[in-house]
Amino acid sequence: MAKLVYPGTQLAYEEELAGDENTYNEDGRVYAAMVGEQREDAAKRSVSVAKKGRSVRGIKTGDPVYGIIADIYEQIALVRFQPADASHAANRTFCYIRISEVSHNYAREFRDYFKIGDFIKARVKEVKELGTYLTIVDDDLGVIRAFCSRDRTELSQEGVCPKCKGRERRKWAGRPEQREERGGGGRREGGFRGRDGGRGREGGGFRGRSERGGGSNGFSRGPRREGRGGFRR
Repeated sequence: MAKLVYPGTQLAYEEELAGDENTYNEDGRVYAAMVGEQREDAAKRSVSVAKKGRSVRGIKTGDPVYGIIADIYEQIALVRFQPADASHAANRTFCYIRISEVSHNYAREFRDYFKIGDFIKARVKEVKELGTYLTIVDDDLGVIRAFCSRDRTELSQEGVCPKCKGRERRKWAGRPEQREERGGGGRREGGFRGRDGGRGREGGGFRGRSERGGGSNGFSRGPRREGRGGFRR
């Protein structure tokens, strides 16, 4: 029976199997670059990821997705994503997470929950004409793979870098979050603002400056791409 894998799943070591379709290599290891079934070819000594499922429908509210944080602004984060179920399709490559959809508690900054380049498991909050919005509020959602901000070494599930021994904060998927009692005010409503100051005009630029340093208007360059197709860090 074929094994279902998601972006960032380690498939093999390079000395064992060579990465083929929908995989990428990093630090001597082969990782899945998309959601699908792991396939190994003994004759070619290679491993690949094949799409799963034939009948396809558009994504809708409640569907699980995997993604990579591409950029972060003050009120909204840009995510390059892919449906967790290969039989679900999206008409966009990028989607958004509002600051109000990262925690049950009041969230001040995205960097307390994830950073650019992190792999996340999320759920579709809503699908609109102007874009798809995700949430990672629930305990089973959040970061599934993260990297040290200093040297890009993969962090442990405790948020510790094995190289520099630094510790970083993340909202890890599968870890219950301690909820705070609200004293009024509620969560901030996310969203982005266009040049005319109105909310929701895609392409008008996000409010605030990008953490990539691309300024306040328009998208900055997404994550670096390597290998063959799918997600790249």
